[in-house]
Amino acid sequence: MDKIDSRTLPVAALNERRRRAVKMRLDGVSLKDTAAQCEMSRRLSLLR
Repeated sequence: MDKIDSRTLPVAALNERRRRAVKMRLDGVSLKDTAAQCEMSRRLSLLR
């Protein structure tokens, strides 16, 4: 599976990923599952 380098994504796409991640965390989804579904690093320290 190829991973997308987030540094190359437009700001709007990054913000959408962030919004989705925050909503998932507020809904009680684990960090590991949130990171996997939002294609983000598991180091989501701001979402703890």
